[in-house]
Amino acid sequence: MPVCEATVPSHPAHAFMTDRPATARRGLTTHLAELGVPDAARAADWVVAVGLGVMIAWLYDPEGVDPDTALDPATILAAHTPARGAEARATSR
Repeated sequence: MPVCEATVPSHPAHAFMTDRPATARRGLTTHLAELGVPDAARAADWVVAVGLGVMIAWLYDPEGVDPDTALDPATILAAHTPARGAEARATSR
């Protein structure tokens, strides 16, 4: 998987694969801040990290991991927005 192989600085795709999540974090930070998510930069880091983790988990278990559900924007916002998080917890009980 290029994303794993490219962690080595001498790999030809290292610069590209390093820039990719950084670009995603910048865009997500802006978007989440516009939505009023507290600490948007931290939330964006979380989204990118979870996205990479879900991608790797799906490669190991494509039948057991559903990236669409795991990365559902409503789920992500609920986890990082206090009022929505409280509502999500209340409705899940």
